[in-house]
Amino acid sequence: MRPFLRMLPLACLAYLTACQADRKIQVVSRPSGATVFFDDVEVGETPIVFPYRYYGVRRITLEKEGFRRESEVFELRAPWYSYFPFDLFSELINPVPYKDHYELTFVLARESGDVAEPDLEALLRRADRLRRAGPLGPTGTRESATEGGFEDPPPPAGDPQ
Repeated sequence: MRPFLRMLPLACLAYLTACQADRKIQVVSRPSGATVFFDDVEVGETPIVFPYRYYGVRRITLEKEGFRRESEVFELRAPWYSYFPFDLFSELINPVPYKDHYELTFVLARESGDVAEPDLEALLRRADRLRRAGPLGPTGTRESATEGGFEDPPPPAGDPQ
């Protein structure tokens, strides 16, 4: 019992001086000032550096008025020292925090409000088809075929034409 009491202060000291990883993501955009969403949660405006806790597949989305919305899905890969049993040392005992930083850069494209005339006609035809289709939509009907180039289905066998 006595050796345990001598080791207790050392264990407490190690626990108090241990540091977790310094995990951060830096997001930069051109132009700056875009609103940043990390997994659909707003975190601020670019340029920004914010912490994250968990690894895995994540999504960054940027929005700025007058520009197209940009979204990117990427994987935050855990370094080898964050897997068991190495994580016991790196997260609990190591007094020096390790850094795990990611940097993402986005170039936002201007949004144009003009719709070309052919695109407008196709859009109006599709809207009219959807309006006439009813609550279930045009699925399984001739109207659900892609624009242009479709033919009438052949008559069933044995039917006179």
